Amino acid sequence: MKIIRVITFIWCGFGSSYAQQDLINTLQKQAITNDSLIKVIKNYEQSNNENQVTLRHLLDTINNLKSDLSKLKNLETEMNELEKFIKLKTDSIFILKSNITDKDVQLITQEQINIQKIKDVKENSKNVMITRVVDNYKNRNFEDLIKSSTLQSILNDKQILGPSKDIEPLLSDLEKYFSITKLFQSTFNNAKIKDAQNQFNQIQLESSSIDKLRNKVENYQALNDGLKETIEKIMTLDGQESVASMSKETQNKKLSKILIEISYYIFNYDINLLDYPYLSDVMFEIIKRKTPNPDADISDLLKKL
Repeated sequence: MKIIRVITFIWCGFGSSYAQQDLINTLQKQAITNDSLIKVIKNYEQSNNENQVTLRHLLDTINNLKSDLSKLKNLETEMNELEKFIKLKTDSIFILKSNITDKDVQLITQEQINIQKIKDVKENSKNVMITRVVDNYKNRNFEDLIKSSTLQSILNDKQILGPSKDIEPLLSDLEKYFSITKLFQSTFNNAKIKDAQNQFNQIQLESSSIDKLRNKVENYQALNDGLKETIEKIMTLDGQESVASMSKETQNKKLSKILIEISYYIFNYDINLLDYPYLSDVMFEIIKRKTPNPDADISDLLKKL
């Protein structure tokens, strides 16, 4: 009986030990499961936090999109209003252009009318001017016309009048007359003198002024040669007398001799200084140089004749 109890106790002890081991294993598995659940929970919490952040971002984005959508709607409204305004302005511009075009046509027409009026006035004025110019030449003698005209005025009048049978011969004679007078403003030229003599043969009018001018042309060479001789005499005197270092009285005596030679030339040739401006300029240049210095060189003036 005692043996049976011992065996029973051992068996119970063995069974109890086995049950405890099974419990331990179960608890260990439960602990592992709990750890896994904790990790899952942590991962879930982390994921949930991230989702919360993402959700907030999405909400912000949605709010921004709503705001942008509202702005777009406002912009669309403004664009519609702008299109209406542009259409209204376009219609106004079209009407304005139409009015401007009509006004331009009126202005162009009026401008053409004004231009034609100006042309008519100019033409009438020109006709009046031509009539006055023609009458001025017709009603005055040749001598008066010479006194009141110049070569340039004759050329201007010829340009204004154009071909005019009434006074063309008169204008041509006046032009020849004044062209010939220009000979005396430059150095003597034999070819120009011959040309002037030919022009005299073409002048149809008879006048004392024309005769006087013809004599001036014929005498020009003699007067030119006479001035050359006078300069040569003065240059000979310069070679004989040098008074630069002498007294003022001696210098004045030489100057008097020079002026006497010039006076002889003027009186011997009976020259009117106004008739021969070029020769007069040469004489005055001699006096201009010799007055302060009777020894002044004048050889270059001889080359100008």
